[in-house]
Amino acid sequence: MLKSDQQRRTQRGFTLVELMVVVGIIAVLISVLIPVIARVRGKAYDADTRNWLQQLSGAVERYQSDYRAYPGPLADSQVYTDTVPPVLPAGFTGFTSTSASGSFNVADFSNQRITGSENLALGLLGGLAVTGTAPNYTLTFDPSTVGLGPMSLNPANPKRNPAYLDSINLSWRTENGLKTGWFADGTGKANDTTVPEFIDKYPGAEMPILYLRAKRGVKTVTNGQPDTNSVITVGTNPQARAGTYDLSQVIGYTGTAIGEGKTVKSGDYAGGTAYPNHGLRTVLTNSSTNNPPPPSKTYIYPFDAYAYFEAPQMPNTARNKDSYILISAGADRTYGTRDDIVSFGTVGE
Repeated sequence: MLKSDQQRRTQRGFTLVELMVVVGIIAVLISVLIPVIARVRGKAYDADTRNWLQQLSGAVERYQSDYRAYPGPLADSQVYTDTVPPVLPAGFTGFTSTSASGSFNVADFSNQRITGSENLALGLLGGLAVTGTAPNYTLTFDPSTVGLGPMSLNPANPKRNPAYLDSINLSWRTENGLKTGWFADGTGKANDTTVPEFIDKYPGAEMPILYLRAKRGVKTVTNGQPDTNSVITVGTNPQARAGTYDLSQVIGYTGTAIGEGKTVKSGDYAGGTAYPNHGLRTVLTNSSTNNPPPPSKTYIYPFDAYAYFEAPQMPNTARNKDSYILISAGADRTYGTRDDIVSFGTVGE
């Protein structure tokens, strides 16, 4: 009995041409969907980081409510200041690091280059204590106590207070079999110590959250120079820094090659500056955040620190005056660009 035409059509397989058409359609759909998925994933990372900065800001404000000061425990003169050794409080003879646990690399603390971001972690989570006896007290970092809460640095009353945040999203990593908070990624190392800092929420390409604590009561300077303006300054003499914010406290990150996964390339930088530099490294009082990108680029050049930290519509006045600033490098993994996620709103506005 002969099969009907309908039965023969039902049993016929795909031809090579039909298979190639199907494969081509699938390939086109994939090429369309992959960028969409990447954008959705990127927006999710942005949202997670914004939420994380809000949590950090909440912890900072709780600390301020308790102590009438912004974290952490070290004064500006004791935080990393380029080539200047830290200025110790009266009665203190030095910094040191120790741990009852043999799993930590305490030697990474010896350079004493404690950054503003590390100072924030010490303030909110603890890790620093006073050891020794008068008149030779020592500031001692114990990495195993990070997360237990900050200790009072008053030798007469060395009590521990509760932590202001869970001990999460920190720069801990293992190097040569020992745990360290010294930040490093696939492109280089930060110029910091074994004290951990908070990192942002871009999986596999996390970067430190920059923290700048304002100097209070800074008078407005209308004709300031890079080291004497009222917004942000940098230099080797802490006493000569007149600005509200001290750029040296974050230069341990912005002045290094960190930034694995950067989307910025060598030719994208203003003035031909070589990759992999960040913005926020220099102070030019005539700089601006309003410069458009060149026609062939979608990337906004890294901003100079003065323009970035100057309050909009308020010349010669710092953003968040008498307060603090938090900064994530954003999706491009470069500090000082328009996609930075910040605690003060939107960069350039």
